Amino acid sequence: MSTQDLVRRLEDVGLADAPRTGRKAAALGELAAAGFPVPTGFVLTVDALRLTLEQSGLTASNADEEQVATVALPEPVLAALRDIAARTEGVPLAVRSTGVDEDLAGSSFAGQYTTVLDVLGFDDLVTAVRACWASAFSARVATYRAANGIERAPSMAILLQRMVPAVAAGVAFTANVVNGSRSEVLVSAVRGVGERLVSGEATPDEWVVVGTHGARRTHVSEDAVTADQVRAVAELARQVEAHFAGVPQDIEWAIDDERLNLLQARPITTLAPEGLADVEAPPGYWQRDALALRPMTPMHLSTVVETTNSVVGELFRYGLAAGTETRAIGGWPYWRIVGLDEDNGSGNAFGERIGEIVAAVRSDEPIDVIEQWHEQWQPELAGKLARLLDVRLTTLDDSALREHLLAARQTAATAQRLHFTVGGACGYLVGDLGVHCRDRLGWTTQDTLLLLTGIPGKTSEPGLRIRELAELAAGSPGLTQLLSEVDDDETAARALERLAAEHPGFAKRFEQYRHDYAHRGLGNEIAEPTMAEQPALLLGLIRDQVTAGAGAPSAADSSGQEREAAEERAVAALGGDAEDFRRKVRRAQRAYPVRDDSVFHSSTGWALLRYALLETGRRLAARQQLDAPADVFFLTWRSALDAFDAGTDVRDVVKRRADEHDWASRHAGPASYGTPPSAAEQGGAKDFLSALPAEAGHALQVAMWGFTAASDTTEPAPEGHDGPVGLGASPGRYTGPARIVLSEQEFSKVRPGDVLVCPLTTAQWSVLFTTIGALVTDLGGLLSHPAIIARECRIPAVVAAVDATRRLRDGQLVTVDGSTGRVEIAAGHDQHDENGAQ
Repeated sequence: MSTQDLVRRLEDVGLADAPRTGRKAAALGELAAAGFPVPTGFVLTVDALRLTLEQSGLTASNADEEQVATVALPEPVLAALRDIAARTEGVPLAVRSTGVDEDLAGSSFAGQYTTVLDVLGFDDLVTAVRACWASAFSARVATYRAANGIERAPSMAILLQRMVPAVAAGVAFTANVVNGSRSEVLVSAVRGVGERLVSGEATPDEWVVVGTHGARRTHVSEDAVTADQVRAVAELARQVEAHFAGVPQDIEWAIDDERLNLLQARPITTLAPEGLADVEAPPGYWQRDALALRPMTPMHLSTVVETTNSVVGELFRYGLAAGTETRAIGGWPYWRIVGLDEDNGSGNAFGERIGEIVAAVRSDEPIDVIEQWHEQWQPELAGKLARLLDVRLTTLDDSALREHLLAARQTAATAQRLHFTVGGACGYLVGDLGVHCRDRLGWTTQDTLLLLTGIPGKTSEPGLRIRELAELAAGSPGLTQLLSEVDDDETAARALERLAAEHPGFAKRFEQYRHDYAHRGLGNEIAEPTMAEQPALLLGLIRDQVTAGAGAPSAADSSGQEREAAEERAVAALGGDAEDFRRKVRRAQRAYPVRDDSVFHSSTGWALLRYALLETGRRLAARQQLDAPADVFFLTWRSALDAFDAGTDVRDVVKRRADEHDWASRHAGPASYGTPPSAAEQGGAKDFLSALPAEAGHALQVAMWGFTAASDTTEPAPEGHDGPVGLGASPGRYTGPARIVLSEQEFSKVRPGDVLVCPLTTAQWSVLFTTIGALVTDLGGLLSHPAIIARECRIPAVVAAVDATRRLRDGQLVTVDGSTGRVEIAAGHDQHDENGAQ
């Protein structure tokens, strides 16, 4: 095969050549020939990949990513690349994939393939081409292809263009992908190359252009472009749309010192019909759930969210709010505070609530609630959950499965209600101690929290049991080697078979762990798999503990001694008036672990409902009412039961809701809707509290301690400090490499000794806490799950650091000071350096 067969000049190809050049290159070639400002370049056709695979005894159907990444290139392909290198000598190139299935209606493949920038010379060109080819055979792309119903084998060409020395770059859409409007052009811009935007490294400036003159900036982050430049980008995008017969386009562009360049053009594959995506938020101030990385499924909304909305008021039993409400707005979860006046039409809602709080405190209700949890509610709930877990769902007939579904939902709802009930009591009792220490001893929040640090609870048990399994595995070289070979669910399944045959004692302990601790979701969506369904995750956590060895961070045995020392220091300062203090300490310590202990049970309850729903989905799929068992999560609770009872085909319903969910996942709404409470309104609330009688005022101070005490946990950052600053939530200092983890799907990134940096953690993330060295979260408070678990596990933690996940980078050496709330970035360190506690 000649070089002419393998290489085409970009301006010589058009859409008719897409089967050999991929649509990306074909569209750019046509636009270049039409006079659009497309950088010059070449296309290495699909024949090059086919020839390379054939010479190596592979096919596009059976090759994997690793094989393609290391494949030897045949001489005709090497000759073609030498020809390109010679024709572009001294000119840096951008090397990008151009797949045959890419940029088609319904499947854009956006962000799925590899791009290599600033490629210079023949050797680097060979490496870059291999990297682009290999990305077509990755597990991520395979999943995307399957999800979009693409069954044919991958076929990829390579686009090689002059690298644009961009001063600004970005994307533009010729229709508003949020509301479907065809009259608006959306422009996103960053400084430098567009890869900073695509990779998520930079947050872009956002512009909306209406007509030829109206350019309005809706978000500023980098101040990358002027309004005139934005209007020029919008006009270029409209011209591309006109060239392709008015089909709305998504273009990539870059501006250098000479001109505006067109780098890509593809049809918008996720545009909703005009008007379909119009979102009208309900009245009030709504904030998007910061933990939600994807829209809610209809099943989650109609089970977990519906239940939570109905029982969350228990958490506010001792506060001046009726609760919170969560709704789907544009598919995404948004929440708001529900005022007492909305829940009580008497006209005196605040006065009545204050009277209720005072009466509850006088009767010692908060500690009675905690004792009832320990003595009655927790044992009964644990028994119900255990009985549900032991049911073999596949053996039930339809009638029994339906009864099991109802029982599982009722038990999950009970667990959720009890979690909020004990959470309110716990917050009050801890606040009672905090206010006492503040007023009688002059203590800071950190001083008070020493009295509660290191108290063991149910939430920390999963991590500790993982450590015990790791210690068992560390004593067996064969077992250690077996664990090191696990990197996905397929290898995990093989490992479990070998464990049963070769290491039965460990296998039995592992299965007991799964039974006792792994039937819980890691995130906040019932459609997501539980830990028990992810053996690769569990075996990987054990492997990482083995790797960590004796040097792994751990809860210090001295925590009990430190608590006692802090208590005795307080008693000495109080002199003979310490009896009330000791009583408050005992109560707070009794209550403190209960909030997160109750989460263990509520998350188990929802996991058991998930299993029952999946079995329901399996039966519906077997009857051809669904295409797959997991499609049940695109039904509501009521519609799933109706389909199960009546035998109706609900595949069209699922298809419509799945399409809506997919569209929403690509178009997250704003951070909030509505107007937040003004400073004047907040000041009025403070004046109201100060006017209360002493008993009522004290009770409300106690209830609000966890929120108002935050101000004394953060010290002003010294001049020149450029790291994140938040609330010091767990004392100590630790230096180690940052590891940015945005969701439970990224747990595999974490290595022993890392500083975990994340938006927030749920209680289920505690399985990581015996491995990491420190914790930094964007959100959270002193009594949030991450703060409680960090103190329990004795690791330094900073919460409410606002934008730590954006400001820090993977591998960057940082020092976390859990006392001051500061995160320090080591100058010149961006690798996974040797780490250790200070």
